[in-house]
Amino acid sequence: MQVSYNLLKEYVDIELSPDELADRLSMNGIVAEHKKAVFDGIEGVVVGEIKEIKSHNQNDNLSICRVDIKNRELEVVCGAKNMKVGDYIPFATELAILPGLGKITEKKIQGVLSKGMICSASELGLEKSKSPGVLILDNKYPLGEELASLGDIGNDVIFDFEIFSNRPDLMSIIGIAREIAAFSGKELHIPEINILEVDVNITEKIFIQVEDKNLCPRYAGRIVQGVKIKESPFWLRWKLFLLGVRPINNVVDVTNYVMMETGQPLHAFDLDYIHGKKIIIRRAKSGEKFNTLDGVERELTEENLVIADKEKAIALAGVMGGENSEIKDYTKDVFLESAYFNSVNNRRTSRYFSLRTDASNRFEKGIDPDGQIYALNRAASLTNRITSGNILAGVIDQRSENISSKKEIKLKFTKVKKIMGIKVAQSDHESRNEISELLKRLEFNITYQDSSSLKVIPPTFRGDIQRDVDIIEEIAKIYGYDKIPSTLFKSTVVQKGISERQKMVDKISNILVGCGMHQTISYSMVTPIYFDWMNLPNSHPLRETVCLLNPLIQDQTVMRTTLIPGILKAIQWNINHKVEEIKVFEIGKVFLQKQNKQNNKLPLEKLKVAGAISKTGRGNIWGKTEKWDIFYLKGILETVFDNIGLKDKDISYIHGTFPTFDTEKNGLIEVNNQEVGIFGKISQNISDIMDIPEEIFLFEIDLSLLYSHIDQNITFKPLPKYPSINRDIAIIVAEQVSVDQINKTILGVNSQIIKKVELFDIFRGKQIERGYKSVAFSIIFQAEDRTLTDEEVDKMMESVKIQLRNCFQAELRQ
Repeated sequence: MQVSYNLLKEYVDIELSPDELADRLSMNGIVAEHKKAVFDGIEGVVVGEIKEIKSHNQNDNLSICRVDIKNRELEVVCGAKNMKVGDYIPFATELAILPGLGKITEKKIQGVLSKGMICSASELGLEKSKSPGVLILDNKYPLGEELASLGDIGNDVIFDFEIFSNRPDLMSIIGIAREIAAFSGKELHIPEINILEVDVNITEKIFIQVEDKNLCPRYAGRIVQGVKIKESPFWLRWKLFLLGVRPINNVVDVTNYVMMETGQPLHAFDLDYIHGKKIIIRRAKSGEKFNTLDGVERELTEENLVIADKEKAIALAGVMGGENSEIKDYTKDVFLESAYFNSVNNRRTSRYFSLRTDASNRFEKGIDPDGQIYALNRAASLTNRITSGNILAGVIDQRSENISSKKEIKLKFTKVKKIMGIKVAQSDHESRNEISELLKRLEFNITYQDSSSLKVIPPTFRGDIQRDVDIIEEIAKIYGYDKIPSTLFKSTVVQKGISERQKMVDKISNILVGCGMHQTISYSMVTPIYFDWMNLPNSHPLRETVCLLNPLIQDQTVMRTTLIPGILKAIQWNINHKVEEIKVFEIGKVFLQKQNKQNNKLPLEKLKVAGAISKTGRGNIWGKTEKWDIFYLKGILETVFDNIGLKDKDISYIHGTFPTFDTEKNGLIEVNNQEVGIFGKISQNISDIMDIPEEIFLFEIDLSLLYSHIDQNITFKPLPKYPSINRDIAIIVAEQVSVDQINKTILGVNSQIIKKVELFDIFRGKQIERGYKSVAFSIIFQAEDRTLTDEEVDKMMESVKIQLRNCFQAELRQ
């Protein structure tokens, strides 16, 4: 749900800064995934007035505009057609900076020097897709002023909140403002509606017939006659931009704005194209053809609910309208629809046609069954205000008994204290009053209260409130999770301490933190769609998931078989929040199907650790640029293995084939010839799907397998008394020879004396024959009982060269 800070302030008084508001809402479960200043990344764009428009001599699709920016007039070439003389527009002056376009300079366009650019909404970052024309501003703004300095539009912040499926009431401005009002104690400002009706009654113009009341429990409508279709006023267009919605025309913009304001989807029909002046809400006929607003002909089934007139379908109920009744430039009379459709049927229809809209997204999650009339009247009032149309008398409202009323829920004060772990006030009396006050702020209707309990009816827009524990959760959120002290679990069971395996897990966690990584926690339930963008083939073992019989959230239907999706989502979130250097890891369980499913239905649980690094900035360490690549990631893995007691000779890094990784940078980790993990660079097409511009290097290790290879017997070993000697060697080997094979071969020459082998260079170039590579190693020699002589080391180096020549046909690189 995209909304701006200033928009929210129209509905509730906010004393918090944008950053403080985002943090407080996050504590309430409304996480701001993205947050940016409305003109973030824009410099040198000012208010201009078009003084003259003339055609381009060489191209009929271009115009030459003379623009006044107060202190001077400039000539620019423009390809848009929606502006006219006298319009105020955003003008990018010479050397202005625009997101995605960079610095603007004067240049010749088909023989005419253009000294700047007239900007569209998309060029200002207000629309994701390309705008059809330039942005027309309100003429109240002073010429020459930078957009960012304009008080009512420049000083604003846009939030993009993550709204969970169980809280569809938050998919609206009023819904989020209501939450702010509840925790801040401020008053919620619901817009007042003034309806001025004419004498003609709506029933004289239209008749409504609901044939399937199970799929459409409520259907309401109003008529506005004599409208004038044109571009919406700037204030409405601007609000839609802030909400992430493209303006279309004044009538459609009103319906879209009211939907974003209230959460109630609306639709506007051209009344003249409703044949027979009758609307029928019915199931589609099998094989019935229907053209939706996107210009696609669709074949309907009996499972689809449609809005129809006497002759044909005119809308796919709750999903998308039809071409045959859409609002056109010459529309005069409008029928406004406000309905409550069955959420399950709406979701099935939306999925069947792969047609997901803002309206269907709200209907499928469940809207307020009592919100139709307010939204309808609000839309009619705004339509009357900006189109000069006349609102006909009366509202058609057909409501079925299938809409169940909210049930009374009993809440015991002792249970509130038990679940929260604290009293919300010092005394029991004050605590009871405080709980009552918090519930009233949340618009719960308290029907009964005594010294031990109370009974409440949740508001109709809170379909997620079903039990007393749901109410306690709301009390805790509004009271403030930060006010609840952290305590240890109380138990009568004698604690035996943590196991050796848990000590190993804790140690790995501490090592990774010491490597500069941050621990994350993600959901164990995921969507199967993740496996598609991970490039996993249908037969891949990770696709053999444990399915949830009754998933609480639509996008979390299976148990995870890998930690990789959660890690990638964490990186995506951090990049969206402009974090330049990202190092994250997660330790958690994955859930796999057992091979013999009949004996035990419970899944096989495995503990894994996954981590990833990605750098979007330069990242300077002591004045030097630090390169984060596959070798940097391997260095983190080696640090972990060294510190948990695994020896280099036991570990192998070999080429892998995991489909999520790049084919060239794709590795397996083996310990004593058993595969325990994978590492590599995330494939570029996956990064593109997730809109992550930088390289991601990731690893995943099965801790259950790793633990079995760790020697639990720790033997004391004194620090070496005698110095070490370093020697370097560079050899040319075939491309298929792995570094790990060479490493183990060198160590095998004399494992008592050769203590460590480190790769420091790989080279491929003109000097190296095609199909071969140059690899360079640093070898550390050290004896425990004496100081090694150069002659001894030289002999061992000769043995190393002979062994490499025999094993890999290696040649020394001079």
